Amino acid sequence: MVRLSKSDLTQKVKQPMVLDSLQQVRKCSLLIALILSSALQAGESLPNIEAVKRRIQQTESLIQNLQVNEKAVCRQRDLQGGDEIYEMDRECQWTITADGKKHYIATGETLRFMANSATTNPFKVELAFDGTYSRSLEYLSRDLARIFSGEVADHPSYYSMLPTEFTVLGGRESLLQILEKREYKVVGREEYQGREVLKIEGEAIERGGWFWNRRILFDMQRGTLVKTAYLMKQQAEKEWIEYAIWAGSNHEEISPGVWLPLKYRKYSFLVKKNDAPKEFSDGYVGTFSNWIVNAKLPKSRFQLIFPENVPVNDQRKGANGRLLSQAEIEELNRQQ
Repeated sequence: MVRLSKSDLTQKVKQPMVLDSLQQVRKCSLLIALILSSALQAGESLPNIEAVKRRIQQTESLIQNLQVNEKAVCRQRDLQGGDEIYEMDRECQWTITADGKKHYIATGETLRFMANSATTNPFKVELAFDGTYSRSLEYLSRDLARIFSGEVADHPSYYSMLPTEFTVLGGRESLLQILEKREYKVVGREEYQGREVLKIEGEAIERGGWFWNRRILFDMQRGTLVKTAYLMKQQAEKEWIEYAIWAGSNHEEISPGVWLPLKYRKYSFLVKKNDAPKEFSDGYVGTFSNWIVNAKLPKSRFQLIFPENVPVNDQRKGANGRLLSQAEIEELNRQQ
């Protein structure tokens, strides 16, 4: 297990290389944020969802890209139905842009399940996603200096938690896109990490004999997402059950108007029936360090060249994992 020292959590984060074209936008954004937060603190009625969306847009306007180092412990229940919980160390170096490009180098341990047991194996993966295809290289588990295979896919896969899941940028969908897909409302305020935040819920969806929903906690003053909970229940009159939780904490203002978490946790649970206790499924507990906002990035950051004589699997839609020919691999390399 990774042992996290106090210095990992408190070390000074790097200051951003701010783009000149953003300075005026940031001044306006901070002024609007101040007005919105003043209204909230004054005890006025709850803001409507449109005010929340405008606040999200203000934060979005301040972020062109993010870089961060992640350390985590992944916990996973025995997939074969046992009660044992396995723990694996994970580390990842991330670069992510607001328009969805990604690069990471992930290392740590992964589980291999066998007939009656499971073992942990070391792994190393590098991935680049330029907005068209995800390209990745997997290293040999017994020799992390040697490349084992490559893969091309429609979407990136992850070995740890995508950091933007704890920000307004989100994952495949941004927070703003989520709120615009169906009807959401601000339903109240609550205290989270010693701060007053807004509680936002969507219209319940009924499917398969269950009701489903999403609850979002949003810090209006800071303009940041702090928690997302996925909800379920069997009867409409019952209380919602949080069966999955994504939550950031220990937020710091890394760049003017941009608050980002230094810690996070993600848990998923199994819920068999409405009144039964939840059973742990899997989760992560981790830290973020050395956040950098809006650094100047080379185009090559999101490119990955497949070396010669490395087998590359095609996991794009309809390809079914077939091995690419050398000519196809060379064509992929030229497309970058």
